[in-house]
Amino acid sequence: MITAGPITGLCAPAAFALAFSFLVLAVQPVRSAEKTDGTSEAIPGEGNFIAAQNAARSGDYKTASNEYAKLMLLEPENVDYVFGYAQVLYWSDDPNQALLYLRQARAMAPDYEAIWKLEYQILDVQAQGKANPTLDHFRDLARTQFPEAEWLVEHETTTQNRFRWAFNATRDYLDNGAPDWQQVDLSIGHIVGQKSLVSFSAGASQRFGLSDTRFAFELSTSPGANWTTSASVALSSSPSFLAKEEATIDLSRRLGAGWVGGTRWRRRNYESASVNTIGLVVERYVGNYRFAYAPSRASLFADSAIVHAFTSSFYSKSGTQLNLTFASGEEIEAVAPGQILKTSVRSGAVSGRHPVNDYLSVGWRIGWHQQGALYRRSTIGVSLSGGF
Repeated sequence: MITAGPITGLCAPAAFALAFSFLVLAVQPVRSAEKTDGTSEAIPGEGNFIAAQNAARSGDYKTASNEYAKLMLLEPENVDYVFGYAQVLYWSDDPNQALLYLRQARAMAPDYEAIWKLEYQILDVQAQGKANPTLDHFRDLARTQFPEAEWLVEHETTTQNRFRWAFNATRDYLDNGAPDWQQVDLSIGHIVGQKSLVSFSAGASQRFGLSDTRFAFELSTSPGANWTTSASVALSSSPSFLAKEEATIDLSRRLGAGWVGGTRWRRRNYESASVNTIGLVVERYVGNYRFAYAPSRASLFADSAIVHAFTSSFYSKSGTQLNLTFASGEEIEAVAPGQILKTSVRSGAVSGRHPVNDYLSVGWRIGWHQQGALYRRSTIGVSLSGGF
């Protein structure tokens, strides 16, 4: 029996890199206030500010540091003072302390580009040309804030490892007495040029007491400073429950102020029918958090159905990533060999990724999936990924 419904598909936003450039002093001397009688009145801290700038320019970082410390006591919310102090700390070979004050300054003035530029420069130097999740996350945040910045775009991918790999293994426990589902996947990718990633993956799945294999090829690229796109094709030889052929195209655009919009088209060809899915995604980055809403609509013959997916993510300074996802609606799924049914679905999952070093990260996933009245799946998964 074949009926219609959707398959969920979330847009993923894409890949990146860069290096560094020197930063010059961006603050200018504060002018005196003018009285109503035409004479000038000194602004509190003006002398210290000028002294701090002059000392920094001449390389007397100790004096500059002392003057900026006095200024911050006088006006702790003055972003120029905090930023100036961070600059002096960096030039005094104390990058870790400089990063603390740069983050404080960035929180005070999110649109102050020079602060972001120096913070990226320090993180990039500390990465020493190796893969670094903290640097990658900061690069993503900076792209959304300053998509046209030449200092961010022109050196893209120079600090990334040229090869990427990932291994995933999942197991689903069904509550209707059916055999458990199992799946393993291995992928390897290569960064081509400055903005493209070519990858190949192979996987094996077990469901309903049967086994299927799947091979896929994917190309991801950034055709412009704000755009990311990817296309993939997958094949399964003599499949029992997977699609024979599958094609997917994703397109996303950074809209500024932390917003990203995108769309996905997906087609899956089974032995007796084809399923087309189109979806949208709206993302919002706020500090170390990401929120996304992705509705998708699947169609088969004259029937269609919609599913809604919600995701929230947290990125720590150490590179750890935590995700919470929830979906509800209807979808098309192979619930048995040769049976593609439209059913209501509800699902949720918690997942995470933790960097071990520059070349290895460990991931995990725990979730559940209610397939109408047919069954409920409880999922546990682990993953390893890295670069070289």
